[in-house]
Amino acid sequence: MILRCDNLAWVRSDDGRTSPFDAARLAASLLRAAARAGHGDWWLAESVALAMQEFIIAHCPQQTLPAALLSELLEDVLTALGYPDIARAYAQRRRCAELRLDQMTGPLSELEFFQRLDAALQVALDSQLASVRLRGLRSCVMRLRGAHYWSASCRRLAEEILCHVRERVARARPRHAGELQLMVTAS
Repeated sequence: MILRCDNLAWVRSDDGRTSPFDAARLAASLLRAAARAGHGDWWLAESVALAMQEFIIAHCPQQTLPAALLSELLEDVLTALGYPDIARAYAQRRRCAELRLDQMTGPLSELEFFQRLDAALQVALDSQLASVRLRGLRSCVMRLRGAHYWSASCRRLAEEILCHVRERVARARPRHAGELQLMVTAS
């Protein structure tokens, strides 16, 4: 018989997977939220993370807590400690804008596509999201090129689009107190 470890906490994700609670990872996430809220090197991050771990071990059935409930509890704890601005910044960490590049194409020239892309990026960046996800890069490029197969010309256009997006994101970073993450899915 395998005995359960009494000092290990677990977090259950929305898709049902269970993983060990990582206090160091949570502390790092809280530090990023504190930086976005203007608190710099916040001294309570590690203590809050360890307190959450102890709470899960002591009070949760099977030492497991759903991830959504963990987020809610953390926001409540941060607010109770007098840091509602860090709680708001922590809550926004999962907010992500998704831009479907393949849906921005059509009977457009490259110039019109870049104008449409800039408008979509501006909306996403103005909303102070934690990340921007690009999907459909490959399909978009092939439509813009009118190509039936991937070529060197397609690769250059894809690189040009990515450089353009990275430049816009880099320019927006000063408005974002923390890090802004860019994710790309080719499809």
